Amino acid sequence: MADRLTEIAARVAAATPGPWLQRSDAGIVTDSDGHPLAVFGTSGPHCADAAFIAHAPEDVPWLLEQLEQARGIAVRLEQENARLREEALTDAAVRIERRAAQPGGVWLRTDQVCATLRRLAVDAGLPADVDAFGGVS
Repeated sequence: MADRLTEIAARVAAATPGPWLQRSDAGIVTDSDGHPLAVFGTSGPHCADAAFIAHAPEDVPWLLEQLEQARGIAVRLEQENARLREEALTDAAVRIERRAAQPGGVWLRTDQVCATLRRLAVDAGLPADVDAFGGVS
Protein backbone atom coordinates (compact mmCIF):
# COMPACT_ATOMS: atom_id res chain seq x y z
CA MET A 1 0.00 0.00 0.00
CA ALA A 2 2.87 2.38 0.77
CA ASP A 3 4.21 1.99 -2.78
CA ARG A 4 0.83 2.86 -4.26
CA LEU A 5 0.49 5.90 -2.01
CA THR A 6 3.97 7.03 -3.05
CA GLU A 7 2.97 6.65 -6.69
CA ILE A 8 -0.23 8.64 -6.12
CA ALA A 9 1.68 11.42 -4.35
CA ALA A 10 4.20 11.50 -7.23
CA ARG A 11 1.38 11.86 -9.77
CA VAL A 12 -0.10 14.71 -7.74
CA ALA A 13 3.29 16.47 -7.62
CA ALA A 14 3.86 16.01 -11.37
CA ALA A 15 0.40 17.20 -12.47
CA THR A 16 -0.38 20.72 -13.66
CA PRO A 17 -0.93 22.80 -10.52
CA GLY A 18 -4.53 23.57 -9.61
CA PRO A 19 -6.99 24.92 -9.41
CA TRP A 20 -8.52 23.17 -12.38
CA LEU A 21 -11.84 24.42 -13.64
CA GLN A 22 -14.79 22.83 -15.34
CA ARG A 23 -16.25 24.91 -18.10
CA SER A 24 -19.88 25.56 -17.22
CA ASP A 25 -22.24 22.88 -18.50
CA ALA A 26 -19.51 21.12 -20.49
CA GLY A 27 -17.25 18.12 -20.04
CA ILE A 28 -14.13 20.26 -20.43
CA VAL A 29 -11.49 20.76 -17.72
CA THR A 30 -9.04 23.65 -17.97
CA ASP A 31 -6.12 24.92 -15.94
CA SER A 32 -6.41 28.28 -14.17
CA ASP A 33 -5.31 30.05 -17.37
CA GLY A 34 -8.11 28.46 -19.40
CA HIS A 35 -5.95 25.97 -21.30
CA PRO A 36 -7.80 22.67 -21.85
CA LEU A 37 -6.52 19.73 -19.80
CA ALA A 38 -9.24 17.20 -20.61
CA VAL A 39 -12.25 17.04 -22.90
CA PHE A 40 -14.93 14.47 -22.11
CA GLY A 41 -17.76 15.72 -24.28
CA THR A 42 -20.12 18.62 -24.16
CA SER A 43 -23.12 17.39 -22.17
CA GLY A 44 -24.74 14.65 -20.11
CA PRO A 45 -22.61 12.32 -17.97
CA HIS A 46 -19.44 13.89 -19.30
CA CYS A 47 -20.11 16.94 -17.12
CA ALA A 48 -19.93 14.78 -13.98
CA ASP A 49 -16.66 13.25 -15.17
CA ALA A 50 -15.25 16.71 -15.81
CA ALA A 51 -16.34 17.91 -12.34
CA PHE A 52 -14.64 14.88 -10.76
CA ILE A 53 -11.39 15.53 -12.62
CA ALA A 54 -11.52 19.28 -12.01
CA HIS A 55 -11.60 18.72 -8.23
CA ALA A 56 -8.80 16.12 -8.20
CA PRO A 57 -5.93 18.60 -7.54
CA GLU A 58 -7.58 19.60 -4.26
CA ASP A 59 -9.31 16.33 -3.37
CA VAL A 60 -6.44 13.86 -3.79
CA PRO A 61 -3.87 15.74 -1.64
CA TRP A 62 -6.55 16.28 1.02
CA LEU A 63 -7.34 12.55 1.04
CA LEU A 64 -3.62 11.68 1.32
CA GLU A 65 -3.32 14.08 4.27
CA GLN A 66 -6.37 12.57 5.98
CA LEU A 67 -4.90 9.09 5.53
CA GLU A 68 -1.57 10.18 7.02
CA GLN A 69 -3.34 11.71 10.02
CA ALA A 70 -5.41 8.55 10.52
CA ARG A 71 -2.27 6.41 10.40
CA GLY A 72 -0.64 8.63 13.04
CA ILE A 73 -3.69 8.25 15.28
CA ALA A 74 -3.64 4.46 14.77
CA VAL A 75 0.04 4.28 15.80
CA ARG A 76 -0.62 6.33 18.94
CA LEU A 77 -3.63 4.17 19.84
CA GLU A 78 -1.62 0.95 19.35
CA GLN A 79 1.10 2.32 21.64
CA GLU A 80 -1.44 3.32 24.30
CA ASN A 81 -3.14 -0.08 24.02
CA ALA A 82 0.21 -1.85 24.56
CA ARG A 83 0.90 0.36 27.59
CA LEU A 84 -2.52 -0.37 29.07
CA ARG A 85 -2.11 -4.13 28.50
CA GLU A 86 1.24 -4.10 30.30
CA GLU A 87 -0.25 -2.04 33.12
CA ALA A 88 -3.18 -4.46 33.49
CA LEU A 89 -0.90 -7.49 33.61
CA THR A 90 1.39 -5.81 36.16
CA ASP A 91 -1.61 -4.92 38.32
CA ALA A 92 -2.82 -8.52 38.11
CA ALA A 93 0.55 -9.87 39.20
CA VAL A 94 0.62 -7.48 42.18
CA ARG A 95 -2.89 -8.54 43.26
CA ILE A 96 -1.96 -12.20 43.03
CA GLU A 97 1.18 -11.66 45.13
CA ARG A 98 -0.81 -9.74 47.77
CA ARG A 99 -3.48 -12.41 47.94
CA ALA A 100 -0.89 -15.16 48.29
CA ALA A 101 0.96 -13.25 51.04
CA GLN A 102 -2.07 -12.61 53.26
CA PRO A 103 -1.62 -13.81 56.86
CA GLY A 104 -3.13 -17.25 57.14
CA GLY A 105 -3.71 -17.18 53.41
CA VAL A 106 -3.28 -20.14 51.17
CA TRP A 107 -0.87 -20.10 48.26
CA LEU A 108 -2.78 -20.09 45.03
CA ARG A 109 -2.58 -23.07 42.78
CA THR A 110 -0.81 -22.51 39.47
CA ASP A 111 -3.99 -23.20 37.48
CA GLN A 112 -5.82 -20.50 39.49
CA VAL A 113 -3.03 -18.01 38.79
CA CYS A 114 -3.05 -18.82 35.07
CA ALA A 115 -6.84 -18.60 34.89
CA THR A 116 -6.82 -15.22 36.64
CA LEU A 117 -4.06 -13.86 34.42
CA ARG A 118 -5.80 -15.18 31.30
CA ARG A 119 -9.09 -13.51 32.35
CA LEU A 120 -7.31 -10.22 33.04
CA ALA A 121 -5.44 -10.45 29.72
CA VAL A 122 -8.73 -10.91 27.87
CA ASP A 123 -10.21 -7.97 29.80
CA ALA A 124 -7.18 -5.94 28.64
CA GLY A 125 -7.93 -6.79 25.00
CA LEU A 126 -5.62 -9.72 24.38
CA PRO A 127 -6.99 -12.71 22.46
CA ALA A 128 -8.30 -15.52 24.67
CA ASP A 129 -5.61 -17.95 23.48
CA VAL A 130 -2.71 -15.70 24.59
CA ASP A 131 -1.42 -16.23 28.10
CA ALA A 132 -0.11 -13.52 30.39
CA PHE A 133 3.45 -14.16 29.33
CA GLY A 134 2.84 -13.70 25.61
CA GLY A 135 2.60 -17.37 24.73
CA VAL A 136 -0.24 -19.08 22.96
CA SER A 137 -2.14 -21.65 24.95
